[in-house]
Amino acid sequence: MGIFERSCGIVLLIIGLTGEVKAQELEDQGFYPNGRLEHTRYSIGDQVFFISYHDNGRVREIGAFLNGRPEGEWKQFTRTGRMTVRANFRDGRLEGASEFHDPDDRWSGRLVHENGVLRHGEQHDAQGYLVAQRDYR
Repeated sequence: MGIFERSCGIVLLIIGLTGEVKAQELEDQGFYPNGRLEHTRYSIGDQVFFISYHDNGRVREIGAFLNGRPEGEWKQFTRTGRMTVRANFRDGRLEGASEFHDPDDRWSGRLVHENGVLRHGEQHDAQGYLVAQRDYR
């Protein structure tokens, strides 16, 4: 049996184990006046994913919706491609730790949510030292 046949067999086994294959469907795209892609939305099953771009072509924000509400990991980026925010959503509400970075990619703080309620916050200076924190219980 050749490598192609083994690969096809593995793919069919995975498809069989997962039950079904969900196709990616393009929902919408928008463009800047210069012709560059401004945003794209696509769905896989019940989830709608989106990516928005700065006018220089770099990713601005990436995330997903489930039943019209934010779901899963969301990220935001500067025009130069540095991540400034990483947050997680469950059922449309912030959940867990959200991280914040300054444009020079230095960690500047975080907020912690439990069941959509803010529980803790921290702020760090440019050297990474903790300068403020608060519990919201």
